[in-house]
Amino acid sequence: MPKLKDRLELLPKVDEAFTELKVNLDFSIKKNGMQSLAVLSGNAGEGRTTSCLNLAMAYAKAGKKVVVLDADFRNPSTHVTFGDSNHVGLSKYLAKQAPYGDIVKNSAYPGLMYIPAGPSPLNAPEQLASAEMDLLMQDLKQHFDVIVVDTPPAQKFIDAKIMAAKCDGVLLVMEYGKVRPAAAQRLKEELTHAAAQLVGILLNKVTVKNI
Repeated sequence: MPKLKDRLELLPKVDEAFTELKVNLDFSIKKNGMQSLAVLSGNAGEGRTTSCLNLAMAYAKAGKKVVVLDADFRNPSTHVTFGDSNHVGLSKYLAKQAPYGDIVKNSAYPGLMYIPAGPSPLNAPEQLASAEMDLLMQDLKQHFDVIVVDTPPAQKFIDAKIMAAKCDGVLLVMEYGKVRPAAAQRLKEELTHAAAQLVGILLNKVTVKNI
């Protein structure tokens, strides 16, 4: 089994692109006082989680104290990247079955911590919309400079829109050629309706041939 360091070293291959993305996002973050960022995609497989982790690493590399929050109860994967189990995480905390200190974990990457999703709850939307979730976001803002939140596919689950509304900003990840313009426009309108602040769109998997 590959070591954690080996897995993490697979991510910075696109480090330069995400450093540039970070710089572009910084303008919106500084202007609007943003601290938490939800990373969304319309469908699965568009590179949302990889983008989430790379962006978090770019901020950590810049000297920020960063936490990745896995709010994808439907298909959690952050714990896999960090070679961890998913037994204790966000869902356990929201159900008052685990304290804050048990869910926030160190990674092997300097300045970067993470919170696994935890076992999938039966009432995922209710948990994410709860007052406990609001309190957790407030606590995280006290301890971290940047909070990057991974979410499930927004076109399938309302969970993503709930977290988008709870975060200061939203980064929308779309795979080139996969999302239809009408679907993208509808998702953008739904985010606006949820009072979510869209700060950027990342067009993923673009090749030189597509340009």
